[in-house]
Amino acid sequence: MCDRFTLSASSQELRDHFRLPYVPDVAPRSTIVPRQPIAIVANSETGTRFCVFARWGFIHGDSASIPEYVPPFARAETVDRLWLFAEAFRTQRCLIPANGWYKLMGQYSEPRFVELRGRALMAFGGIWSVWKPQPDSRSVATAAIIATNPTQALQPIHKRMPVVLRPEDYAKWLDLDTPIAELKKLMEPFTAKPLEMSAVDPNINSWKPDPELVIPRDAILCPEL
Repeated sequence: MCDRFTLSASSQELRDHFRLPYVPDVAPRSTIVPRQPIAIVANSETGTRFCVFARWGFIHGDSASIPEYVPPFARAETVDRLWLFAEAFRTQRCLIPANGWYKLMGQYSEPRFVELRGRALMAFGGIWSVWKPQPDSRSVATAAIIATNPTQALQPIHKRMPVVLRPEDYAKWLDLDTPIAELKKLMEPFTAKPLEMSAVDPNINSWKPDPELVIPRDAILCPEL
């Protein structure tokens, strides 16, 4: 799967790309891992798009405590049927901005970085929830990336890949009236544009990798949060 991903776009780029009235300050990040905060784009009850931070790892809104396992991913084939995800898939779908993702390949193989040409901004299809640990505590937003089958080009390195959405499909993904059948089509492997792969230094396996690990590009020269 997408072991980690990156977001190097500025707040202004996010605002322009997703047609947002406002975007909070978003620091470029070379490596984002589960349980860290991620930017998500969703619709309000009035249909206005907004951007907030959510914890990467889905917790159902009715959970009484943090589960032992907090899934960072939901499978496209079952996201509409599993109790944990089904309600959020119906009512709280979101876009997760990214500029690419990493696939770790094991101890003896070079990891890979997958991106659109030019490290263009993209959006993963996701779901999100609002979880309140205690009645008097602060609400916490959580999110999961939806995973689908890989494209033919990515099959040698991936059993699963993130759902990548075309910009022209953002509104349909966020619209709660979109039929399930159409949503299923949007979750098919992304073929609208070619995805490119770069070799990555094996040190990506460290918890806080150097921002220059992607070879040969140096576009992700940015600090960690």
